[in-house]
Amino acid sequence: MKPVALLGLAFGVLAGSIGAMAESAEALLRQRRLPEAQQAFEERIRTRPDDAEAHHQLGRLALARQEYEAAMPALEKAVSLEPEEPGYQFHYGAACLQHADQLGMTLRALSLGRRGRNAMVRAVELAPDNVEFRQGLIEFYLRAPSIVGGSVEKARDQAEALRRIQPREGAIALASVHLRTKEPEAAFALYAEWLDRAPDDFQVLYLTGRASADTGLHPERGVSSLRRCLELTPPPRAVGHATVHFHSGRILQQQGDFDGARAAYRAALALEPAHGPAQASLEALPP
Repeated sequence: MKPVALLGLAFGVLAGSIGAMAESAEALLRQRRLPEAQQAFEERIRTRPDDAEAHHQLGRLALARQEYEAAMPALEKAVSLEPEEPGYQFHYGAACLQHADQLGMTLRALSLGRRGRNAMVRAVELAPDNVEFRQGLIEFYLRAPSIVGGSVEKARDQAEALRRIQPREGAIALASVHLRTKEPEAAFALYAEWLDRAPDDFQVLYLTGRASADTGLHPERGVSSLRRCLELTPPPRAVGHATVHFHSGRILQQQGDFDGARAAYRAALALEPAHGPAQASLEALPP
């Protein structure tokens, strides 16, 4: 990355304290001034090489850029300095697993996969009530091959544990396990149970619709759930309305309503012209 000057000054000539330097770096991060934050954390490490949090933040910045191999040394250093910090373990595990995905089925990928799994397990052990850590570990267990520790049963155990901590997130995670194990009715039951409590939960409505599109089951429920999503504002980090339209189109197409599907795919593309799946599905429809 090309260096970016921090506020036009060089840290080496500042008379401020290490504490002020730390505050400046983290303030830049909060302000999303990421190139400047990168330089600030690098300067912190030059001044104080054993600053575990600075190494951690440099690793997270690399993760945000999807530079997983570059993230690993910084995160590994943070873990070596403070092995009992769960966030360091979790993000190091995430970097290992993401880079393993990039490498495919190689010996190094298998080694990284196991290393990432161990770090994520340790993060959950250190912070058992942390929802994000359990969600990450569940995703690993569901996606990873058994040779590196993937396990549907371990995913189920973690989902049940998460359900005791956060009922909503646990129900969503357990539904994912049921879908993976070809038990879709159990997943639909979990979604319906939650929607009885919170009828306008955007994410659960969306997941209901997507599960209908994926399985071909309960098409009326799927379409009505997705239509309700379109009446709601997506919460932060949720899918947008374009993706909602796309899955509506999939259900309608499965039902033989090609005109309805065509309208849904076009609505998705009107909101997001680069939505590749919607474009491909629209082109594949019969005239």
